[in-house]
Amino acid sequence: MEQRLRDVCGTSNRLALLLSGGKVHRYHQDGQPQSISDHTWRILVLLLHFWPLASRSMILAALYHDVAERYTGDIPNPVKRHSPQIAEAVKQMEGDFHEYLHIPVASELTVEDQARISCADYLELCITCRERHGRRARQIYKRGTELVEEYARRLPSDEQAEV
Repeated sequence: MEQRLRDVCGTSNRLALLLSGGKVHRYHQDGQPQSISDHTWRILVLLLHFWPLASRSMILAALYHDVAERYTGDIPNPVKRHSPQIAEAVKQMEGDFHEYLHIPVASELTVEDQARISCADYLELCITCRERHGRRARQIYKRGTELVEEYARRLPSDEQAEV
């Protein structure tokens, strides 16, 4: 793993990899990229807005949830949906990256905390798409709202209306 990280990322230094994870860009195929740093900041703001008493584990899992894209790159969701093999390979690579760098992952949290992070993640996606123009942004927004609703149903009933 260490050599693969050096080959792909130019380093295997833990801190350098964690810091450089924020430089990866999402939506690169749409011509309006968003850095992982910006995306993550906005997720954390949403997470703490809706769940101000979020645990440290939940905050760390949200903070690092996309950092493995420094290693894999941002693979658009349509590609992963189209090819389960690619999706599984990316999931494995991300798992290896998280394990190597000892990064907390959402799967170590309760189902409810995982849903809270997913809600914040997809709410951020929806907000970003509402700020953009074009058919693709509208399509992503529509799917994002469906996913927010899906994850919100996994929350305790008293939290569902807030999201």
